[in-house]
Amino acid sequence: MKTWSPRVGFSGVFFQPRSEFPLSMSPLTGSGTVSTISLISMMKGVDVSLLDTVSFQHITRILEVTDELDISREAVEIPLSPASPGVVRRLPNGKLEIVVDADLPFDEWVQTLPEKVRAQMPDD
Repeated sequence: MKTWSPRVGFSGVFFQPRSEFPLSMSPLTGSGTVSTISLISMMKGVDVSLLDTVSFQHITRILEVTDELDISREAVEIPLSPASPGVVRRLPNGKLEIVVDADLPFDEWVQTLPEKVRAQMPDD
C-alpha cells in the first residue's frame, strides 16, 4: 500500500506517493500545521488566518508583556483560540482578557500588545 502525501506545484496542490518524491524536494508534513495550511492557501489564493491555536510559547510571550506592566498573571485570561480581530478588554469580573489576533503574524501583534493593555488599565 502506497502512502500519498500532499505536494505543492506550480498549478496548486497535488498528491503523489512518498516513494516518488524527488530528493531535492521535501514533502509537506504535519496534519494541518499553520505553515502547511498557509502555504497551500496562499498558492490557491484562499484567505486563511495565520494562527489557528494559541500555543504555550505564545502564552509565555503574552505573559512576559503583562509581567513587564506589573499585572498579576491571575488577573489575565488568554483564550486558546485566536479571533479576528483580536481584542484586549476588561471582563465584568475585573480580569483582563487578551485574545490573540488570528489575522496578524504573532510577532507583529505582540509588539502592539503593551499599548492595548495600557489602554485597559484603570487611571489610578
